[in-house]
Amino acid sequence: PVKKSDKEEKTCSFSFEGMTREQIIAVFEDAISRNNLYMSYQPYYSSDRKLLGIESFLRLSKDNEMVPPSVFIAAAEHAGYMNRIGSFSLEESLKVIAAANKISPALTLNLNLSQSQLCLPDFIQQFNNAISNSGASIANLVLDIPEAALMSDMDNIRQTIERLSDMGVRLALNNFGNGYSS
Repeated sequence: PVKKSDKEEKTCSFSFEGMTREQIIAVFEDAISRNNLYMSYQPYYSSDRKLLGIESFLRLSKDNEMVPPSVFIAAAEHAGYMNRIGSFSLEESLKVIAAANKISPALTLNLNLSQSQLCLPDFIQQFNNAISNSGASIANLVLDIPEAALMSDMDNIRQTIERLSDMGVRLALNNFGNGYSS
């Protein structure tokens, strides 16, 4: 049998509970500087087992334990830090798909966006800058938008989605059926 790594065997005991905004931000900044906030990639295949693309996931390791995304994303949202980790996620993922497309030009990348990213007034500019800096192609990108984002701040999010669509970005609805539509 395959032995799980120590990281996989441990359950997470780390909590952001009771931390101030500054302390939460310090945890994320420390994680970024130590490469403990990072992207993980999962391949996805066609029914005939052809590799179609990859999906990227943001991960946080703290004290050699994996912090569940539901925990660290909620903390980042609470601390007003989603813009920073969202930008980090976008930039890192675009570098990976740009490199992968040099070998396999048809591979796509699915990347989750947060509701708070979609509400940023300068998100489109940030997105364009990240695309330009990475050398990635919009044609190889699918942005996953959370279902919950469509239920709040609808005017701003709708405008952002329309602008992304007009640019040729493919969009997918993420977590559909887990909340409002269920």
